Amino acid sequence: MTTFEECRQDLLERGGPPALRAYDRWLNRPGYQEVHALVHGFEHAYLGRITRDEMQEVRARSAHALGDVRTGEQRPEVEDAGPPFAYQHLFHLYIEQHQAVPTWQAFSGWLRRGAAREMFLRPLLEDIGFYAAERPERVRLGRAVQWRLGKFYYSAMRELDIQVRLREDHGLPLRYHLFADVLLRTDFWLGDDLVCVYFANPKYRDREAGRKPPAAAFLGQATPPFTIHHVGIERQGFGKFWLASDASIADLARRLGA
Repeated sequence: MTTFEECRQDLLERGGPPALRAYDRWLNRPGYQEVHALVHGFEHAYLGRITRDEMQEVRARSAHALGDVRTGEQRPEVEDAGPPFAYQHLFHLYIEQHQAVPTWQAFSGWLRRGAAREMFLRPLLEDIGFYAAERPERVRLGRAVQWRLGKFYYSAMRELDIQVRLREDHGLPLRYHLFADVLLRTDFWLGDDLVCVYFANPKYRDREAGRKPPAAAFLGQATPPFTIHHVGIERQGFGKFWLASDASIADLARRLGA
């Protein structure tokens, strides 16, 4: 189990002024009160019990997250939209509420109803003008939204798979928390080591390049310093689960174990 207080002690306080300034800005963002409450109270418990077998079974049952949508249907307003709750918040909320890793069809269906819809999907659709658009434009926006959400699903599953394999196959007690992932750009950590997973895409991330600030921007001045490991994933085909190779996992385990 990992709590926000453990994240605060391990990363935020050690990170010093850059991390604390980012935290203060986040606390003072208008309209984020519900996000603050969720993140501060969030405990990752089932996350530490997920097995490789469960991951494999979910991948086998999962529908194609991108459907027949293609990269040319992306829309800048959809890619740039930033509702207060992040995708990772909802993904891990599902895992802890359901005590299960979701297939794409289970997760996307859950996002479209009840509290999850009000937390994430409705603000996203309002932000891109979906409800005010005429039907043809709604269809185009809807397909662009599926592209964005499908990509995020594959990304979240890829990072989860790495955590599970490092813990189950190599015995490494990794820590993960929503706050570290969303705000500090740290996918997980272990003692003095931070891990940042990416696949090369200069628009978003290529090691420390890209439009999003890297973990070093927040935790690069920590005392004592952290070692930041960048884990690149090769592209493996349209609409597939892009997983790290066994060799990459073993190399990362060796570095973390050292």
